[in-house]
This record gives sequence, structure tokens and C-alpha cells, in this order.
Amino acid sequence: MVTSGYAQLISEQESIEKDDDVIPTKPEMSSSFGNVLLDQIIDIDSYMVGPGDRFKMTVSGPLKSGGVLEISPTGMLMIPEIGQVNLNNKTLVESMLMIESLVKDQVQGAKIFIDLLTVREFKVLVYGAVDLPGFHRVNAAMRVYEIGKIAGLKHIADLSQIFIVKSSGDTLSCNWFKLIDQGDLDQNPYLQEGDKLYIPPATHDKNVIAVRGAAEVNGYYALGANESIFSFINRFVKLMEVADMSSIFIIRSSENGEEYIRIGREDFQTFELVANDIIQLLRVEPIRVNGYVNDPGVFDFVPGHSALDYIATAGGALQNGDVNKIAVVRGDKALRYSRDTILQPGDIIEVKRTRSDILFGEISILQFVTSTATIVLSYLAITK
Repeated sequence: MVTSGYAQLISEQESIEKDDDVIPTKPEMSSSFGNVLLDQIIDIDSYMVGPGDRFKMTVSGPLKSGGVLEISPTGMLMIPEIGQVNLNNKTLVESMLMIESLVKDQVQGAKIFIDLLTVREFKVLVYGAVDLPGFHRVNAAMRVYEIGKIAGLKHIADLSQIFIVKSSGDTLSCNWFKLIDQGDLDQNPYLQEGDKLYIPPATHDKNVIAVRGAAEVNGYYALGANESIFSFINRFVKLMEVADMSSIFIIRSSENGEEYIRIGREDFQTFELVANDIIQLLRVEPIRVNGYVNDPGVFDFVPGHSALDYIATAGGALQNGDVNKIAVVRGDKALRYSRDTILQPGDIIEVKRTRSDILFGEISILQFVTSTATIVLSYLAITK
């Protein structure tokens, strides 16, 4: 039977005696850890237990029993008919030994089998350069970086110095750049109840740069130490589909004013950024559709699209536009378009007038014949 909100230990003998008196009980939590996903096996020597952790225990010998035990909010673990043990600030292995010792002291000849069944949940305060500052619900198997992601890291967050403020007042520092670039798990520890997570913003005089142009989010970003263009963009920047990555312009302040530096793709991994740099991401030059179409204008370049595809995007040709007479202007050259013509960024597509429209304009054939007949009749009348 359930003896308290924090302990469930059913004696086999008691179960037989009360078989006819069924009392609804709280079902045991699954040993699959529910929705908690582990990144590794829990280390019993380092895992610190706390309120909400649940143990699965089986006792054999003079007292045969088994069930689920949960640490109370005060850190105590109550074992029905045996006693209780204070597990505050104890590791998992220390807790298991203390439980075993208590049971064996109270039940001579007892054998005990105990293991952690489910990990606890608690709240952690996250503040600083995050989208959602405040308390967040976490569990004891979550690492600090995952908790930071839940709070929403701002682009300006300085990932090189993340601070964990312990309830004791001690402060631990983590460098998440080492975690992201090198997979250093020492920079991604677990948190305990009472810990606070502070994510400081970067500072303009130390490690802030700006991103402009063909990025999904323009604005200020934190910069890592000795970071290259390639590393920075790969880590932070979500590029637009029309971004032209053949080269990038860096606007850098110097004693002589602003300096414009063009960086080719071959130098992306070696060119180092510095504080206050401005990254200007260019767009792929668009395609322009002019002439006798319904909606002439500028359209994003799409590799593989033909002139007819762009003309369709521009609303199609007008009645007096001839899709068989298309010119492509590339730079200072005019190309005659054919099905084999491969369009390039910056090309201008021009749809020409139909031949009949050039000859007759907007008048009808009947109007043309009537006008011609009138002229002929007038001429004959004059020459008689």
C-alpha cells in the first residue's frame, strides 16, 4: 500500500493478508525514465541526489518487500516500517550505501537490491542575454547548454564565459565555444537545485560584430576568440537563399577611417574577424524582366530557370509580346536567346513586340484595309 506521498513499499506478506481489501495505489513510474533522455550512463560516484529522485528497492530475507521510494522535499527518504535517512548533499553511491546500511541494521539477514529509477525535476533561474529570463523547469539529467537553449540564447550572448552561480556562492565558468567547436563536455556540466545560470552579453569594445545584408537576422553578434569568417557564419548566421557566398565584404574601422576588405571564398577559413567588424553579405544579382510582359520587374535568381520561367513569373507576355523574340542582355552585350542559353545572375530578359504589332500597332486588320482602300480611291479620283 502507499504509506506516504514519498514512499511506496509493499510487503509480500502484507499483500497476501490484504488481498481481499484492494486499495487504489499510485502506479510505479516506468524504469525507462519517462521522457528523460540520457547522453550517457549516470555516474553513481558523481550524481548528486535530491528531492524527487526515485529509487527502486527490493528486500529479501526475513522481510520480503519491494517498491518505489522517493526523496521528500526536505531531502529525507522514508522507508516504511524501517526508518528514514537524510540524503541531502549525497552522491548516488553514498545514498545507496546509507539505505542498505539502514535496512540491514533494522532487519537482520536482509538482502537489499536498490537502484535509481527516475531522475528528479526542479527549477533553475536563467538570466542575462536570453529571450526568456526567469525560472525554467529542468531535470537532473540535463546539461547546462541545453538549459540555456531552452531560455533562448540571444545573438549577442557571450558564449566564451557562461557563469554558474552555486547556492554556496561559488561561481563556475564555462566556455561554450569549446563545447561547440571541440565537443569539450567539461564546459557543459549538470546543474543542481539552487544553481543560477548567468549568460552575459558581449561588449562592443571586446567581442561584438555586426551582420548586414543577405542574412535571415541582421544585427549584432558575439564573436569568439581568433574566429574566422567561416567559423562565425557556420556557427551563428542563417543565410538567405539569395546570399552570394563567392565573396564577402568586411567593413573595418581604422585610424584612417573605414576600410573595405573583399574576402574571396578561398580565404574564408583563414581571415580572422576582430571586434566592431561589419560583415556585409551580398545577394546574388537578380534577374530583370522588361519589355512586353504583364508585370515587368526584378526577380530572385533561381539556378536552372529559363527565360520562359521568368516571363511566367512576370505575369506572362502581353498580347503584343512575342515569346519567340527574346533578348538577353548580359553586361554590355545583347545575346539572342535560345533554349540552350543558360541564364546567369544579373541577366536582363527583354520580350520584344510581335511583328504584326510593329506593322499595324493597335488598329485592326479591317481598319487597315479600310484606310488603305480610302487612300487608293482618293488617289484614283485625283488622277482622273
